[in-house]
Amino acid sequence: LALGDYCFEECVSLHQINVPTSITSIGDGCFCECKHLMELSFPSSVTSIGGGACELCTRLQEVTLPDSLTSLSCDCFSSCSMLSSIRFPTGLELIGDGCFENCVSLSSVALPVGLREIGVTSFKNCVRLTELILPSTLTLLSAGCFYGCDHLEACEVPCNIRALPRYCFCECSSLKSIILPDQLLALGDYCFEECVSLHQI
Repeated sequence: LALGDYCFEECVSLHQINVPTSITSIGDGCFCECKHLMELSFPSSVTSIGGGACELCTRLQEVTLPDSLTSLSCDCFSSCSMLSSIRFPTGLELIGDGCFENCVSLSSVALPVGLREIGVTSFKNCVRLTELILPSTLTLLSAGCFYGCDHLEACEVPCNIRALPRYCFCECSSLKSIILPDQLLALGDYCFEECVSLHQI
Protein backbone atom coordinates (compact mmCIF):
# COMPACT_ATOMS: atom_id res chain seq x y z
CA LEU A 1 0.00 0.00 0.00
CA ALA A 2 1.11 3.55 -0.67
CA LEU A 3 0.43 7.11 0.35
CA GLY A 4 -0.01 8.59 -3.11
CA ASP A 5 1.76 11.46 -4.80
CA TYR A 6 0.99 14.85 -3.20
CA CYS A 7 -1.47 13.16 -0.82
CA PHE A 8 -1.10 15.77 1.93
CA GLU A 9 0.53 18.56 -0.07
CA GLU A 10 -0.01 22.00 1.49
CA CYS A 11 -1.96 20.68 4.45
CA VAL A 12 -0.59 23.68 6.27
CA SER A 13 -2.31 22.96 9.61
CA LEU A 14 -1.20 19.33 9.84
CA HIS A 15 1.18 18.97 12.77
CA GLN A 16 1.10 15.24 13.51
CA ILE A 17 0.59 12.06 11.53
CA ASN A 18 1.02 8.37 12.37
CA VAL A 19 1.99 6.42 9.28
CA PRO A 20 0.53 2.91 9.68
CA THR A 21 2.67 -0.21 9.31
CA SER A 22 0.58 -1.29 6.31
CA ILE A 23 2.22 1.46 4.22
CA THR A 24 5.25 0.45 2.15
CA SER A 25 5.67 3.48 -0.13
CA ILE A 26 5.48 7.26 0.29
CA GLY A 27 4.63 9.10 -2.94
CA ASP A 28 6.30 12.12 -4.50
CA GLY A 29 5.52 15.34 -2.66
CA CYS A 30 3.36 13.46 -0.16
CA PHE A 31 3.94 15.92 2.71
CA CYS A 32 5.29 18.81 0.67
CA GLU A 33 4.71 22.22 2.30
CA CYS A 34 3.09 20.81 5.44
CA LYS A 35 4.45 23.85 7.19
CA HIS A 36 3.34 22.95 10.73
CA LEU A 37 4.46 19.31 10.70
CA MET A 38 7.11 19.05 13.41
CA GLU A 39 7.81 15.32 13.71
CA LEU A 40 7.59 12.45 11.27
CA SER A 41 8.26 8.76 11.83
CA PHE A 42 8.21 6.21 9.05
CA PRO A 43 7.58 2.58 10.10
CA SER A 44 9.90 -0.27 9.17
CA SER A 45 7.43 -1.35 6.47
CA VAL A 46 8.34 1.68 4.32
CA THR A 47 10.86 0.78 1.61
CA SER A 48 10.64 3.90 -0.60
CA ILE A 49 10.09 7.61 -0.11
CA GLY A 50 9.35 9.66 -3.24
CA GLY A 51 10.97 12.80 -4.55
CA GLY A 52 10.20 15.98 -2.61
CA ALA A 53 8.17 13.97 -0.11
CA CYS A 54 8.90 16.36 2.77
CA GLU A 55 10.14 19.36 0.84
CA LEU A 56 9.46 22.75 2.45
CA CYS A 57 8.23 21.28 5.73
CA THR A 58 9.72 24.33 7.37
CA ARG A 59 8.94 23.34 10.99
CA LEU A 60 9.99 19.71 10.72
CA GLN A 61 12.56 19.08 13.45
CA GLU A 62 12.73 15.31 13.89
CA VAL A 63 12.57 12.47 11.39
CA THR A 64 12.79 8.73 11.99
CA LEU A 65 13.79 6.73 8.93
CA PRO A 66 13.53 2.93 8.79
CA ASP A 67 16.56 0.76 8.12
CA SER A 68 14.61 -0.79 5.25
CA LEU A 69 15.36 2.28 3.09
CA THR A 70 18.23 1.92 0.62
CA SER A 71 17.84 5.33 -1.03
CA LEU A 72 16.53 8.82 -0.37
CA SER A 73 14.97 10.41 -3.44
CA CYS A 74 15.76 13.82 -4.88
CA ASP A 75 14.66 16.87 -2.85
CA CYS A 76 13.24 14.58 -0.18
CA PHE A 77 13.91 16.96 2.72
CA SER A 78 14.91 20.04 0.76
CA SER A 79 14.36 23.35 2.57
CA CYS A 80 13.32 21.75 5.86
CA SER A 81 14.80 24.75 7.58
CA MET A 82 14.37 23.56 11.20
CA LEU A 83 15.68 20.01 10.73
CA SER A 84 18.76 19.93 12.97
CA SER A 85 19.77 16.25 12.92
CA ILE A 86 18.83 13.00 11.29
CA ARG A 87 19.64 9.35 11.88
CA PHE A 88 20.32 7.67 8.58
CA PRO A 89 19.17 4.11 7.80
CA THR A 90 21.90 1.50 8.17
CA GLY A 91 21.15 0.11 4.69
CA LEU A 92 21.27 3.47 2.90
CA GLU A 93 23.23 3.38 -0.39
CA LEU A 94 22.13 6.56 -2.20
CA ILE A 95 21.27 10.12 -1.23
CA GLY A 96 19.48 11.77 -4.15
CA ASP A 97 20.02 15.17 -5.74
CA GLY A 98 19.11 18.10 -3.51
CA CYS A 99 17.95 15.80 -0.73
CA PHE A 100 18.96 18.10 2.15
CA GLU A 101 19.59 21.28 0.21
CA ASN A 102 18.86 24.43 2.23
CA CYS A 103 18.44 22.51 5.51
CA VAL A 104 19.95 25.50 7.26
CA SER A 105 19.68 24.06 10.81
CA LEU A 106 21.34 20.72 10.07
CA SER A 107 24.49 20.68 12.20
CA SER A 108 25.84 17.13 12.20
CA VAL A 109 25.86 14.38 9.58
CA ALA A 110 27.20 10.87 10.22
CA LEU A 111 26.60 8.90 7.06
CA PRO A 112 26.30 5.11 7.37
CA VAL A 113 28.80 2.53 6.22
CA GLY A 114 27.36 1.13 3.00
CA LEU A 115 26.54 4.51 1.47
CA ARG A 116 27.92 4.66 -2.08
CA GLU A 117 26.67 7.86 -3.70
CA ILE A 118 25.83 11.43 -2.72
CA GLY A 119 23.82 13.30 -5.36
CA VAL A 120 24.09 16.75 -6.89
CA THR A 121 23.70 19.59 -4.32
CA SER A 122 22.56 17.06 -1.70
CA PHE A 123 23.78 19.18 1.23
CA LYS A 124 24.10 22.53 -0.52
CA ASN A 125 23.66 25.54 1.77
CA CYS A 126 23.56 23.49 4.97
CA VAL A 127 25.12 26.55 6.54
CA ARG A 128 25.27 25.21 10.12
CA LEU A 129 26.83 21.89 9.25
CA THR A 130 29.98 21.63 11.36
CA GLU A 131 30.58 17.87 11.44
CA LEU A 132 30.66 15.59 8.43
CA ILE A 133 31.71 11.94 8.54
CA LEU A 134 32.01 10.25 5.15
CA PRO A 135 32.06 6.42 5.16
CA SER A 136 34.80 4.34 3.54
CA THR A 137 32.22 2.75 1.19
CA LEU A 138 31.53 6.03 -0.61
CA THR A 139 32.52 5.93 -4.29
CA LEU A 140 30.81 8.98 -5.81
CA LEU A 141 30.42 12.61 -4.79
CA SER A 142 28.34 14.68 -7.20
CA ALA A 143 28.56 18.32 -8.25
CA GLY A 144 28.04 20.93 -5.56
CA CYS A 145 27.18 18.35 -2.92
CA PHE A 146 28.62 20.47 -0.06
CA TYR A 147 28.42 23.88 -1.75
CA GLY A 148 27.98 26.70 0.74
CA CYS A 149 28.43 24.64 3.93
CA ASP A 150 30.14 27.64 5.42
CA HIS A 151 30.55 26.31 8.99
CA LEU A 152 32.23 23.07 7.95
CA GLU A 153 35.81 23.15 9.26
CA ALA A 154 37.34 19.80 8.28
CA CYS A 155 36.69 16.77 6.13
CA GLU A 156 38.38 13.50 5.21
CA VAL A 157 37.57 12.18 1.74
CA PRO A 158 37.37 8.35 1.62
CA CYS A 159 39.93 6.34 -0.31
CA ASN A 160 37.44 5.02 -2.91
CA ILE A 161 36.74 8.51 -4.26
CA ARG A 162 38.66 8.99 -7.51
CA ALA A 163 37.50 12.53 -8.33
CA LEU A 164 36.06 15.54 -6.58
CA PRO A 165 33.39 17.10 -8.78
CA ARG A 166 32.95 20.75 -9.69
CA TYR A 167 31.77 23.03 -6.89
CA CYS A 168 32.14 20.17 -4.40
CA PHE A 169 33.29 22.34 -1.46
CA CYS A 170 32.75 25.71 -3.08
CA GLU A 171 32.08 28.56 -0.61
CA CYS A 172 32.87 26.42 2.44
CA SER A 173 34.36 29.53 3.98
CA SER A 174 35.28 27.94 7.35
CA LEU A 175 36.97 24.87 5.87
CA LYS A 176 40.49 24.83 7.32
CA SER A 177 41.78 21.40 6.37
CA ILE A 178 40.86 18.50 4.15
CA ILE A 179 42.45 15.08 3.75
CA LEU A 180 42.42 13.76 0.20
CA PRO A 181 43.10 10.12 -0.73
CA ASP A 182 46.32 9.13 -2.50
CA GLN A 183 44.21 7.54 -5.26
CA LEU A 184 42.50 10.82 -6.20
CA LEU A 185 42.84 11.51 -9.93
CA ALA A 186 40.96 14.75 -10.54
CA LEU A 187 39.67 17.94 -8.94
CA GLY A 188 36.67 19.47 -10.67
CA ASP A 189 36.28 23.12 -11.61
CA TYR A 190 35.74 25.51 -8.70
CA CYS A 191 36.03 22.62 -6.26
CA PHE A 192 37.46 24.79 -3.47
CA GLU A 193 36.49 28.23 -4.74
CA GLU A 194 36.16 30.81 -1.94
CA CYS A 195 37.40 28.40 0.72
CA VAL A 196 39.07 31.40 2.30
CA SER A 197 40.09 29.63 5.53
CA LEU A 198 41.70 26.61 3.88
CA HIS A 199 45.33 26.36 4.97
CA GLN A 200 46.06 22.65 4.69
CA ILE A 201 45.33 20.17 1.95
